[in-house]
Amino acid sequence: MAYRLESISFRVDGGAAGGAATEAIWNDLVQGKLPLLFDSDGQFVPGLSPVTEYRDFDGRVSSLPCSMTIRAVPGSFFQQMADQMDAGLYKLYTAAGSDIAECSAAVWKMFSEDEDPSVGNVDDPYAVESSVPTEYTKDGKAHSYLWVKRHFPD
Repeated sequence: MAYRLESISFRVDGGAAGGAATEAIWNDLVQGKLPLLFDSDGQFVPGLSPVTEYRDFDGRVSSLPCSMTIRAVPGSFFQQMADQMDAGLYKLYTAAGSDIAECSAAVWKMFSEDEDPSVGNVDDPYAVESSVPTEYTKDGKAHSYLWVKRHFPD
């Protein structure tokens, strides 16, 4: 009987070692070695997309070190995020380019340079990132989307 994980959580330290460990986990996920997008029998599960949740990061300074959870979400997740954005709960940063690493770096840079006081330096930072490789986009470009939870003073 095949099984599938719903998520995987881990703590990443800053620096090259943290980046290399995160890359190794992502490689295992997309190759089906960790049954998140594939079941334990190696069968791809259609309709799911990976997203990364970031917690406990240093606001505008860096996404590392942090606690990360990679989830396999259905398409309805993106509509839910759009609804929450419309309600003012999240701010979205987007980038398109030649590869995912470039796009991911660009959205985090946009966030770090944003002077909006409702995002960033807060006690409980939370962000969700979705990156789409070139082979899955209509325009042939990689895309990254970073939703950062807003916090408003009382």
